Amino acid sequence: ILLCGWVVRRLSLPLSEFAEAAERFGMDVQAPPLALTGPPEMKRAVTAFNAMQARVRRLINDRTQMLAAISHDLRAPITRLQLRAEYLQGTPQYDKAVADLKEMEQMIASILAFARDYVSTEAMERFDINALLESLCDDLQDSGMDVVFEGSEHRMPYEGRVSSLKRAFTNLIENAVKYGHCADVSLSQQNSNLQIKISDDGPGIPEAHMKKVFDPFYRVDAARSPQTSGTGLGLSVARDVIHAHGGEISLINCDPKGLMVIVTLPIK
Repeated sequence: ILLCGWVVRRLSLPLSEFAEAAERFGMDVQAPPLALTGPPEMKRAVTAFNAMQARVRRLINDRTQMLAAISHDLRAPITRLQLRAEYLQGTPQYDKAVADLKEMEQMIASILAFARDYVSTEAMERFDINALLESLCDDLQDSGMDVVFEGSEHRMPYEGRVSSLKRAFTNLIENAVKYGHCADVSLSQQNSNLQIKISDDGPGIPEAHMKKVFDPFYRVDAARSPQTSGTGLGLSVARDVIHAHGGEISLINCDPKGLMVIVTLPIK
């Protein structure tokens, strides 16, 4: 029995390492390849997995470089158009042309940030996520936004990518203020997970659009207006950052109105 147990354990060890490598790759595209160990069949599977990992990384890098190149090349003609628009000063079309050019610049900046997130090599570090959210909400309050934060009185250590998480939570809070007029942010610990809730007082999102709003450049038609113009990348960036930390993000319509964003991050 002991011999059989030892043999089974030795055979299953490469499988557990294979599963851990697959999970790690799902959270980090830049994860290192899996070591070539185990019986011949396992070595063939590991070789195929490493090749697939390299192809996926190469495809993502190629797409990212393409997006960055297109966005960079668009800056030159936009700058020329801005200079030519100055000749329209004093005409009814001047303000409209300047507004359109500013919106195009905002879209390009968002696309570049979206592309950078896919190739981010930011190191993991240990920090107080309670202090991060509190500081972020204070900064947004100072800029005139209606943001309220309810956190813990104690430190809540977490290991992650500080800049990426800050960008993700900024996008979520700014979306709540833009479409829901306010943002109530709360942080709590649920067993081995951290739970961040961001609630607003807006009209919510129709159920048919709940999953689609996380797609890049997708926007709910009802939200399209000059006052709430955007690129439709905020939720996509936030979702990718949360998933890269092994977490989950979901949307829930509140009763009678409002939308709640729930972010769950594993502590370990």
